[in-house]
Order: sequence, then structure tokens, then C-alpha cells
Amino acid sequence: MDEINAFRSWHRQADMPVKENGRWVDLETGLPFRMKDWLPERPDMPSLSGSEKQVSWATKIRNEHLSKISDIETKKRLIAKHLTAKFWIENRTLTPGEMSALA
Repeated sequence: MDEINAFRSWHRQADMPVKENGRWVDLETGLPFRMKDWLPERPDMPSLSGSEKQVSWATKIRNEHLSKISDIETKKRLIAKHLTAKFWIENRTLTPGEMSALA
């Protein structure tokens, strides 16, 4: 849901939003829509370790997994226990139940 709201915020503020070659761009500024620039900060989420590219990808994966898990305590344990980008990338295909079991 955060991703949808982030895009809507960008779209409202862009002067000339257009989709070019599969990517959204503000034609007036030439700046593309970048999700991470528009998502709200999550101060309760510790940073992941890894390369910049790994951390960026793993953060999206982690957020996606956590949005599918309803139990708050399970979410807290996953967040606290798994602090490497490598973990989230390697386990990106797990179901919410399988991910919860790793908490």
C-alpha cells in the first residue's frame, strides 16, 4: 500500500508525468519516478548490511514480506534477527508461512 501512495504523491506533484519506455518520468524536470525517494521513512526498521544494490533490493523484498505477515511479534522477530541483505534476497521466494517460521 505504501508503494501505491508513494506513486500517487509523485504523480500529483509531477508537472508533466508521462510513461516512457516503461518508466514514469516528469517531462518538465526530466526526473524519473524513484520509489525509494517517495516512500515514508521507517525509523523502526534497522538498516541491512550488504552492497548498496543488495540493500536496495533486499529492503523492497523485506517490506513486501512483512506486508504479508499479520502477526506483529513475528514481524518484530524477523526484523531484529535478519539484518543482512543476503538473507532477504536468498529467501525472497518463501511464502509468508515459511518466512514466519524463520522468525
